[in-house]
Amino acid sequence: MLRNTEIFNINPNRVVLELLEDIPSLEKGTIIKQLNSLKDKGFKLSIDDFGSESSNFSRLLEFSPDFLKIDGSFIKKILTDKRSQIITGGIVSIAHQMNIKIIAEYIHSVEVQEKIESLEY
Repeated sequence: MLRNTEIFNINPNRVVLELLEDIPSLEKGTIIKQLNSLKDKGFKLSIDDFGSESSNFSRLLEFSPDFLKIDGSFIKKILTDKRSQIITGGIVSIAHQMNIKIIAEYIHSVEVQEKIESLEY
């Protein structure tokens, strides 16, 4: 990957690598070392579908992502479901305290956009 950024003259800090939720665990040392090596070279890391399947808070103990992508299942019901509001608010609060940027999937209306923006810590 680093070789390609050099060949095509791409600054690594302009590249975000997304860690998918179906990867069961990052506890294996090699994966963590690779992720940390990529971060050291300037690549950004994102956790996809945060809050679902294996994309959960334990990931934040394994490595330091630059972005959390909140799973759309919380966002699409955020206007009507109190639990979705609480969970999303908790994710946003923790992410802000850890200096991690938030990406919300499934923003499908102005009202949902405004609700998400109101959660900012």
